[in-house]
Amino acid sequence: MSLQAFSAGNALLVLPAVPRWIAWAVIALSVGVIGAPYVDPPYGVPYLILITGQTGLIVYGLSKLRSVVSTLHDMRSELARVSVAEDRLRFARDVHDLLGSGLSALVLKSELAHRLIVPNPARAARELAEILDIGRRALADARSVAAGGHRLRLAEELESARSILAAAEVELSLRGADTRLPEPIETVFATILREGITNVLRHGAARRCSVTIGRDGATAVLEIVNDCSAPSRGLDLPLGGSGLANLTRRIDRIGGTLIARLRPDGTFLLRAEAPLDTPEGGDGAEPVKTARPAPASGRRFRDERLRFPELLVWTTLGGYSLIGVLWVLSTVKGAGPMAFAFACIGGVALIQLGYFANPRVGKRPARSYGALLALAALTFTPIVVMQNPHLGTPGLVAGSILLTLRPAVAVPGFLAVALGIAGVHAALGSAPLYVAYGAVSTAMTGLVTFGMVRLIALVASTHAARRELADLAVMEQRLQFGQQLQELVGRSLSNVIARGELAMRLCADEPERARAELGELLRVARQALTDVRKVASGHRDITLDSESSSVRSVLTAAGIDPCISLAHGRLPQPVQNVLAMVLREGATNVLRHSEATRCAITTRRTAEGVILCIVNDGASATGGTLAEGGGVDSLRSRLTELGGSLEAEHGRDGLFMLRAHVPLPEPGPQPG
Repeated sequence: MSLQAFSAGNALLVLPAVPRWIAWAVIALSVGVIGAPYVDPPYGVPYLILITGQTGLIVYGLSKLRSVVSTLHDMRSELARVSVAEDRLRFARDVHDLLGSGLSALVLKSELAHRLIVPNPARAARELAEILDIGRRALADARSVAAGGHRLRLAEELESARSILAAAEVELSLRGADTRLPEPIETVFATILREGITNVLRHGAARRCSVTIGRDGATAVLEIVNDCSAPSRGLDLPLGGSGLANLTRRIDRIGGTLIARLRPDGTFLLRAEAPLDTPEGGDGAEPVKTARPAPASGRRFRDERLRFPELLVWTTLGGYSLIGVLWVLSTVKGAGPMAFAFACIGGVALIQLGYFANPRVGKRPARSYGALLALAALTFTPIVVMQNPHLGTPGLVAGSILLTLRPAVAVPGFLAVALGIAGVHAALGSAPLYVAYGAVSTAMTGLVTFGMVRLIALVASTHAARRELADLAVMEQRLQFGQQLQELVGRSLSNVIARGELAMRLCADEPERARAELGELLRVARQALTDVRKVASGHRDITLDSESSSVRSVLTAAGIDPCISLAHGRLPQPVQNVLAMVLREGATNVLRHSEATRCAITTRRTAEGVILCIVNDGASATGGTLAEGGGVDSLRSRLTELGGSLEAEHGRDGLFMLRAHVPLPEPGPQPG
């Protein structure tokens, strides 16, 4: 029978899905048929079938342990990748919603101020004040998105809409304007309002726009209507990571609906509705921890793969209870004793399957000790009362001892149970073969119980760990996003604000110079908008040549004489990116921390790689050094990833040098 049981287990391991179970059942049934003449009826044949099938399942389950854990590791890695991808999409939507429209408005107002600065300095000054306000808010939004804690306010968005539409000479009509809405609805409505107003400016030739915010019974309503004169463009809310698809996703999460359509009268309607009983805490964003894994690499993760080990263990341990039932039916006489024995077997199965083999139950020491005592009592009571060592399943107690107690106590306890059953057999006059069988059977059942339950615990632990790993991967990706915003957008916005403040001071007395500053502000703002789109789309390639041109302009405007000599030749794009970032950080450092009058920027290639040097004068003992922090740490990290380094040192006469070195890969062999 033992060899046939192993054959049943091997069939489960080797054969395909459906044939394996057919072969397993056929082998178990054949053992019953072949052994029928050698066992006592009527329970001998079911016992042979059951023990063969169960042993096959044990062989299969323990052999599959390694492959199941390997599968879960693969799933964990894939889930981490998918979670990162989902968080990138969520971040891209936040970047678009919070920064894209704000920067679009900033560019629009900058263009208006640039036109007005000479003929109408007073109005240009008012526009500049609003530009500064938008710039500061955009900078705060960038930090908020990077930190993951942003929240939009309807009242603020309404004021922004009023200012932006006025600058574009679009008449705004507000109706209702009830901004006292539950926080989740207010956040989503503010996002929709911002996107809707941006859409009016970007895609339509509207002259009038009406905004209605209010309540219709138990429903909150936001309605934006504009008289777009280009119907084909009025519906052009871009799909994908932003626009209509993004807004629809957000309002769906709070149980609302979004309507966008061209009406018969030629106006374009954007209407959002949401139930006022939306639960607090949901803002329409997509929390990472509730994200569902999406299909990846052409396949889905199926819950069956995670539930299979648990089902296998329950089936195997439940088989021991069925064997106990057969022993009761074949050895116990009388309805009362039989009912008592069945009750004990049922209690043992309930404790074993409902507690020890259930990974969803918290295993507290006191509770585990109590469950172990109850299990032992239900197992040994019928053996002692009925003087029958075949009743119950003492091996389950032995295995549970290994699961519950510390090793120093568990191993002696395990051996005590196995030897105790052998002693009971001997005391009741069993043959030596049955005495040995009792000890070996109890020990084997205990080891199987321990191994199978540990399999479930390992699967549950791996399943929990994969979520933790996914969260850590998302956190790492979010940190990278924050660094990108700091590097690409934060400094540009700071530059916009600085130039706006300078232009505002010059507006009345030196309008031409103020106009020049506004022209540069406009260029930086457009670049910031481009950078936001690059961050949102995941593409942020920049070059040393383009960055050096920007740095030359910035330094010249600040009264610093730039001397730039670039001799780096063609570089791989990752090297271009990181050196351009170093150049941007170094130029910002010159402006912020020194009293420089000259700044030399050079690049040169060597046998080891490429070197970027930024040298400026005017560094003091307390200034001019490279300010440590997120930007510098990020640059060092990026350079280290490429095998490079970043050095900063003081020279004589107040000189300060920033030096970045990046090795270049060996050129491959040229085809002959």
